[in-house]
Order: sequence, then structure tokens, then C-alpha cells
Amino acid sequence: MKSALYISSNEQFRSLFAGALKPLGFKVFHYVYNADSALRAMKRQDYSVIIFHEIAQGRPKDLLPIERLRSQTNAPMVLVGYPMNFFEQVRAWIAEEESLPQPDGEEPSTPPTESEDGSADSSDEQVVDEENEDQEANDSETPKS
Repeated sequence: MKSALYISSNEQFRSLFAGALKPLGFKVFHYVYNADSALRAMKRQDYSVIIFHEIAQGRPKDLLPIERLRSQTNAPMVLVGYPMNFFEQVRAWIAEEESLPQPDGEEPSTPPTESEDGSADSSDEQVVDEENEDQEANDSETPKS
């Protein structure tokens, strides 16, 4: 007996999908609200097809719910409302998040660069030394009592 599991955060399309699947020989049509409910339903019954209907506007949700469902079944999964290149987009989003700048104060340290003569460039240290020399010169010019 063919059975379908329909997952959607909006039940408005539930009867539309149920009506479309009935002539195709699907005798059982279960509707659940989210992926967690779908996982519980999948423990009770095997489904011939799983329909995951994304209603949200903008970026679709991440891969995690889909991966969790896929790990529990070999049934075909139909993603409705997802862009055709969804998996490519998610990989790009993950790469973007990994390359985000670090919070203030946690900038990665950069090693000293080598100058043309092969010695390490210590311009930062020179600035500190110049400041120290200026301070020492000021101290020596100030009359001590």
C-alpha cells in the first residue's frame, strides 16, 4: 500500500497534495507540522514518499532537518518550495558564515613579513622603540628636584 508523509508548517496545502496523490494510488496520507514530528511518524510507519514543503520566504531553512529525515529512510524525498540549486546555496551560505570576520579584539595575528634583504620587518617594534626613546628624552630634559 502506497503511503505519503507530508511535512509543512502551513496546512493550507495539505488537502491539495492529498487530492493529487489519491489518483496515483496513495491510500495513506499523513500530515505533520515539522521535521521532528515527521521523525516520530517515520518510527511508526514506513512511507513510500516524503514531501517536505517549505513555505518560508527568503532563504530556505538549513539542511539539518532534511539530513535528519534522509538518515531515517530510503524513501524518495520531494522538496517543494525549495530552489533547484538549494544544496549549492546552502554550501555557499556555510562557506560565507565560516569566512565572517572575527569579533573586535580577536583579530588573527599576522607573522612579520620579510623585507627584500631577507630580514624580518619589525616596523611595529621600531615604533615602540621610538616612543620609548622620545619618553626617555623628555625625562632627561625635565629638571629633577
